Amino acid sequence: VTLNGRTFAPMCADGTRYVFFSRDTTCTRSSNSPSQSQGAPAVWVVYLSGGAFCESDEDCRARQRQAPSYFSATYAPNTTTPVYDILSSDPALNPTFHSAQHVWFPYCSQDLWAGSSQVSTSNSAQYKFRGEDNMLAAWFTLNITNATVLLYGSSA
Repeated sequence: VTLNGRTFAPMCADGTRYVFFSRDTTCTRSSNSPSQSQGAPAVWVVYLSGGAFCESDEDCRARQRQAPSYFSATYAPNTTTPVYDILSSDPALNPTFHSAQHVWFPYCSQDLWAGSSQVSTSNSAQYKFRGEDNMLAAWFTLNITNATVLLYGSSA
């Protein structure tokens, strides 16, 4: 993904291609702005999963053995978004945001959503710390602009 001359390389720490999940809903804005097309989402709820970080070769290898889903898209669930709490489309469970555009960004980069680099370790492993790239590439792919956004997340 390239935007304004900057190329984003979204991927998980193990090099697998980053995936995110979005559920279309019915909450749309009226076209009050010429830059927004009719039916563009008015409200987005964006959930950033947590998952700690690693800071050394030994630490990264141990974390990868203990929690491989925090390193790889290979373990991404086969679902659009989690159905709990604020991402639920059930008005009984989520009266305020059930009709918002729901997006889930799984965490697999081990860099607290801040990285845009690749690191080689002493044992020749290469970890891709691309959390910033993952989030921004997904954000721009979804074209989240001129909307109300509730950005929230969790910690491991």
